[in-house]
Amino acid sequence: MIPPTSRTMQVLLMLILALMIMVAVLNIFAGTISFDSKKKRAIERDKIVYFTHVHKSGGTTMCKTAQANGEEVNRDNNCNMKGDGPWTITEKSLSRTCEERYQLAKEEGYSFVAMERFLLEDELDCKDRFVYILMVRDPEQRHNSHVDVHRHGVLQDKHRSFVGRKKKMKTKKRKRSNYNTMATRRVLRRRLKKRHVKSELGIALMDNYISGDNYLTRILIGERGFDGTLPIGSITDEHGEEAKKKLEQFDVILRLEKFEEDKVQLLSHLGWTEWIGVANARSKEVWDEESSESDRANGPTTYELNNTVDLAVYEHARALAERLTARARTKTSSSL
Repeated sequence: MIPPTSRTMQVLLMLILALMIMVAVLNIFAGTISFDSKKKRAIERDKIVYFTHVHKSGGTTMCKTAQANGEEVNRDNNCNMKGDGPWTITEKSLSRTCEERYQLAKEEGYSFVAMERFLLEDELDCKDRFVYILMVRDPEQRHNSHVDVHRHGVLQDKHRSFVGRKKKMKTKKRKRSNYNTMATRRVLRRRLKKRHVKSELGIALMDNYISGDNYLTRILIGERGFDGTLPIGSITDEHGEEAKKKLEQFDVILRLEKFEEDKVQLLSHLGWTEWIGVANARSKEVWDEESSESDRANGPTTYELNNTVDLAVYEHARALAERLTARARTKTSSSL
């Protein structure tokens, strides 16, 4: 026969266990309700979020953050609509008007869509249909990340001199014969076609040389930045002014390096409250410090000299982002 004290202890332990289970179930239920309410809000919103994804500029961060906030997205293509990513770009997609894009997104049930390519001429003209978002990143850091990802299609020794700093490369030493431009571009093209990238425009978007030649400006001024109309070295201040005008059409401009500050714009425009931090964060690159100091002492790096237009466009984007963030902060604080 169990002593009374032991029986009491057993009952007490069972009650504690039952209470813990009940609390866990309530927490799960509350989280489900919270997420479902976010999803409901995103679906019922008339405007669709339209994100311009500049390659290696926080696109995955935005896609995952959108999902965390209940947005319906294309989960198979990093939130890019089919035909709007560098791996899937098609002439059919490029021929769609913004109204046709809106209707297609509605048919697919998306509340957040992305496009990882250059802007089309009228792409930012449907203000009553979309909330237009852009994230920018320091041009040289973006280029280095691009090269790091597509290193097998880059001229390694050319990269060192192009950015004006010597980087400690971890890749195996390759034969000098592989260092000519056409050979490395053929390697890149073969690798991309293995991933079913058949469009020359898609290949150009991944090209390491174009990446290092005013890439953000090329994205903003449209297809001619990648179709061969503007070869390396042909981007001018006039193109930069055109790109700046495009920047001013965005509703939200975020700086990857200042995402913690700028995310208040997403709260203000979309009601987002869930944040995941920067996705795909790579370890910091190791630079030759002696070479870097020498470069700074001698003035602008080769990269900076070759990308003066992009650097000016980026500074304009940063200024706009600061202004939009200040406006959003005022709006959200006044509504509390």
